[in-house]
Amino acid sequence: MKKLFFLILAIILTETHLFAQNNNSSITFNNSLAKQLNTSSGGAFPYNSAGITAYTQVPADSIDIIKGVQAFSKISEVGDNYALGTVGDVNLYFDNAGWVISYYPRGYEPSRMVNSFDSNIINNNNLLATINIILDTMNISKIYPVQYTDLEHLAADSMLIFYASGLKTVYFEIPNSYNVFSQSVRLYLGLKPGSYGDVGGKILVDGNVVIYNHTEWPDYKWSFEDQNSDSFVTASIGSAHTINIQLVGIGDGYYPFSFAYVIIYSH
Repeated sequence: MKKLFFLILAIILTETHLFAQNNNSSITFNNSLAKQLNTSSGGAFPYNSAGITAYTQVPADSIDIIKGVQAFSKISEVGDNYALGTVGDVNLYFDNAGWVISYYPRGYEPSRMVNSFDSNIINNNNLLATINIILDTMNISKIYPVQYTDLEHLAADSMLIFYASGLKTVYFEIPNSYNVFSQSVRLYLGLKPGSYGDVGGKILVDGNVVIYNHTEWPDYKWSFEDQNSDSFVTASIGSAHTINIQLVGIGDGYYPFSFAYVIIYSH
């Protein structure tokens, strides 16, 4: 069997024997700058409860607290010089020093940041999108560099994401030379127009179900929404593993269906 290695993973799609040549992306964390978030924000940013995080700093005079909070789905706290709330399921903090920080709390799967399952998986993620929403609300049109970190695992220096769509089996292996802090996976079930009945899907790693998302009769709705589900995974280092999607149910079901596997690690 042929094998093609990408960065830290060997990925092969079986059934069609097509190689996932472009189906992985990576991010290098900027932890030296991330440590400033604990002090530069005046202590208002919940540094010790944040997990996977994206952040940028814009000119201080461009921050408008009153205008910015209009983008929040829920306002958690507003001070004289900062605001904290949520946009969708993403937590967001910004202050008049120019810090704009989006994050998921500790204990949440980093895979939650995945919003697309293609070559834009990095540039179209939920953390980045949330930062852009708040900047747009404050009429900040200039593009500022966005950095990433995992504040729960500051010893980690990288994130790698691999992804696939359809009912394919993907083989992967994480070399012994990497120190892995977390592994998580996201299952995406897209809405099929006119779908009905008993529908769902599951992710299996090494034959074991790690995500099971099933809408059973008679609890289904005639108008379905796209579904995302996440779970932490523990795949051993230095061994070959398999991951694949299986659909469940008897109705028309969903399409497309995809997964993304996120690894937080250090070199």
